[in-house]
Amino acid sequence: MVRRYFNKPNKVPAKVMFRHPIWSTWALHKTDIDQDKVLKYAANIRKYNFNCSQLEIDDRYTRRYGDYEFDPTKFPNATAMFQKLKSDGFPASLWIHPFVNYDSENFHTCVERGLFVREPTGRLPALVRWWNGIGGILDFTNPEARDWFSSQLRSLRSSEVLDTGDPIIRPLWWIATGDETAYKIDSQFLIGDDLMVAPVLEPGKQERDIYLPAGRWKSYKGERFDIKEPLHLTDYPVDLDEIAYFVWV
Repeated sequence: MVRRYFNKPNKVPAKVMFRHPIWSTWALHKTDIDQDKVLKYAANIRKYNFNCSQLEIDDRYTRRYGDYEFDPTKFPNATAMFQKLKSDGFPASLWIHPFVNYDSENFHTCVERGLFVREPTGRLPALVRWWNGIGGILDFTNPEARDWFSSQLRSLRSSEVLDTGDPIIRPLWWIATGDETAYKIDSQFLIGDDLMVAPVLEPGKQERDIYLPAGRWKSYKGERFDIKEPLHLTDYPVDLDEIAYFVWV
């Protein structure tokens, strides 16, 4: 199903994304985010000399889930904020999702144009309760829904001088379709087919367990793993300013 609707990547992300962490506002602020906090967050990354590949503005930068413009109260001059981030050497990205909540102005448009996944009879949109409310899910098997979503993102990106690049994120099972354990791993991901990333998700931790599917792997530290069976690396050490990654060779 995934291969039917998503082509293989035709671009390679910037090398710095493999070498240095992505700093997300969620780690510190969760949904309590605004323009001043974003700029202070970036300033502290520089102040303490941490490496950074890009800064991701996470949850609640819009007024409602399904809107595609910044909340003008929390971000009175988003364009100036992104210009400041760019001048300070911070490529910026935004958290996006496929949900349009019922209180968003876009909800009626999506219902009217048939852009949501439908319930089994095919007559009505299938509303779902997700972790941020109740809404519809954009049906990306529908070309019109894909085009509408892409146009919203292009408009947002051009209006706020974003420099998001083209991230190509895939689940671990993508390269291990016969490995049942790989389907359960939700804290590691692939960039393309050959780069597996295993971020440390707990504050202050300097190690984590890592699952390597069978194959030939080379770690970012230069270690090589030529394994015919999957391998669990327990308490694998990772410094605070590093992000663990492995290349499938």
